[in-house]
Amino acid sequence: MHISKWFGIILATTLLAAPAQAQDNGDGEDGLGETLEQVGELYGKPYVQPLVDGIGADLNSGLFQSADISGGMLPLVDVYVGLKAFGAVVGSGSESFDLQLEDGESFQIPNSDGEEVIIDGDQTLEDLPTFFGTDQPGERELNVRGRGGFNETVEFEPIQGFLQTSVTPLAAPHVEIGSSVIGTSLTLRYIPHALSAAYQDYGSIGMYGVGVRHDIGQYVPLLPMSIAAQVMYQNVNVRDTDDAEVLAINNWAGNVAVSKSFFVATIYGGLQLESAGVTVDYDVPRPNDPDAEPIPINYELNGANSVRALAGVSIHPGPVAFNVDFSLASVPVITAGVGLTL
Repeated sequence: MHISKWFGIILATTLLAAPAQAQDNGDGEDGLGETLEQVGELYGKPYVQPLVDGIGADLNSGLFQSADISGGMLPLVDVYVGLKAFGAVVGSGSESFDLQLEDGESFQIPNSDGEEVIIDGDQTLEDLPTFFGTDQPGERELNVRGRGGFNETVEFEPIQGFLQTSVTPLAAPHVEIGSSVIGTSLTLRYIPHALSAAYQDYGSIGMYGVGVRHDIGQYVPLLPMSIAAQVMYQNVNVRDTDDAEVLAINNWAGNVAVSKSFFVATIYGGLQLESAGVTVDYDVPRPNDPDAEPIPINYELNGANSVRALAGVSIHPGPVAFNVDFSLASVPVITAGVGLTL
């Protein structure tokens, strides 16, 4: 399961490709999928958690560039068609983790032909790379119980970081269709699986999002600014070459936005509640028996962000609009957008 390629599809399909510095596992194939297949849930969760935090924060960004739903160049209709690019900030604390192992716990050693060992005593493996960690982790020592019942110390190399970057890059097409008559707009984001057909040897990825925004300022006479409330749902679905779902990201967000326009500029901001849930699905070969049925691994993770405050500015000289904003949250995000307003 070439999960690394699927995330590459996200970046390439949304026109914000970034070359991944993936590890080579010695079999001629690079990728996060092969990397995760070396470890189980205990190791896999903290390894991919920073990626979940970043992707979840990205998807819940750029949901608006104004609170105004007063109509555009078309009669009684406000239309925006554009592309939003996101960069969730990767903190230094997201580059490594410590793994606490319990006495007698079964543990599969990375990069050792699927070897499984029994832990001897409580011990902690420190400074292990995450998805965003170093690609040169070096060797570590692990105290295990030998087959004859004796204590042994084995050396192994942790799985290395997959992508060394200061931001988690992502982008998405963004469409808004509103009506000043009812003071409501519909927000759409969509990437069909068919667009990733060029990557069919690695599977495909699709994305959709739908939201509703309503002008609540219309109920307050003589209000000197625009105020709107919005609810948004987004889903990213990753499929393998057999068209089976292997990774799903579900994002919810609700916000209240305010904005004020000055000639060709609009200053906007807001407060947002949000959540990001990710289901990870992959198989781990059975230790010392690669021909047997693999061990299915399935777990769920939640993104770090639950609330954010954001502020930004939109410049719209004519039908072309540019915007940029910054979100203050557990995982901060910088967002930039370009589009046409009609």
